[in-house]
Amino acid sequence: MIHAANKKPPEPPKAIIVLGCKVRGTVPSLMLFRRIQAAYDALQEYPDAIAIVSGGKGENENISEAECMENELVRMGISKERIIQENQSTSTSENLRFSKPILEEKGIDKNVLIVTDGYHELRAQYLAKIEQLPECYGASAYTSFYLLPTYWVREWFGLAHAFVFKD
Repeated sequence: MIHAANKKPPEPPKAIIVLGCKVRGTVPSLMLFRRIQAAYDALQEYPDAIAIVSGGKGENENISEAECMENELVRMGISKERIIQENQSTSTSENLRFSKPILEEKGIDKNVLIVTDGYHELRAQYLAKIEQLPECYGASAYTSFYLLPTYWVREWFGLAHAFVFKD
């Protein structure tokens, strides 16, 4: 899990997929905001890359996770032309599955960054392989140290599920 969180591309990526997380009304949760910040940092580091913000609208969310991420990235100064919304997904598998046609349409066939929490990178990269996305690398968001034990244990169950059910 640590290796996946720190796996960097051999050349600059052309796309950054930002995985969604809880929106509180129209405002990102702290975890989503940290993913948005990691996406912003990656977009600054790789000015030729586009961002695919991926996440649908869940219960008690007034807007989709994708719309929330786009709003925040634009507010932070990222050009709206660099952002593409994928706003139908409800899981990590769907985030990646529904982002794949966007990558294909843009002709992006290698070196994609996935922005999510570090503990989640291994599963996200594994599911990206199942969905036959180009080689994916990590751009991990900050997670508070005191939450890591809980999230790591939870993620082990998520990994087991992914390995068994390929979803």
